[in-house]
Amino acid sequence: MSHHIVLTGVESTFKSALAKALGDYLALEVVDEYARTFLEELDGSIDMNDFPVDLLDQISDGQLKLQHVNGYYDPEKTSKIFDTDMLTLGVWSQDKFNIFKQEYFSAPQHIIYLLCVPSNNFTPDPLRVDGDRRSALHENYKKALESSSNVVIELCELTFEKRFKEATRACLLYTSPSPRD
Repeated sequence: MSHHIVLTGVESTFKSALAKALGDYLALEVVDEYARTFLEELDGSIDMNDFPVDLLDQISDGQLKLQHVNGYYDPEKTSKIFDTDMLTLGVWSQDKFNIFKQEYFSAPQHIIYLLCVPSNNFTPDPLRVDGDRRSALHENYKKALESSSNVVIELCELTFEKRFKEATRACLLYTSPSPRD
């Protein structure tokens, strides 16, 4: 069985940079975050503080398709690193729209979550709107992951370099081949 690694957590916690660096280091394919790609293609035409709820379905459909195409649900596929998954949409949709969809919170057992703690400095970005609420939102991620039976490893280091080392150690536990008898 292969394990896919999913970086998750609140905005500005090194998720995308870690995904790319881990992919390079471990020679694993990285699957980018669908929502960011989708919103960047809209070229700033969306008010992130007054986000239209109708786009949520488009984003979730795109993320779901991306996960299917990349073998997220298949434990026999080669390990990959995912820069977020449906969990992020679940936490976000609950917080922004008070919408709860169980399917956003259901991950296969072979998914290993690296939960990025917001202990680092916030970096502003046009798509980031909750810089002042990262700690509270992090608690929502923790609660969601506590109810799953997936492996969850919190990445707490303050700098990218130290967090990368922390993530690398965690990934090597699950992506290294098992010793043969």
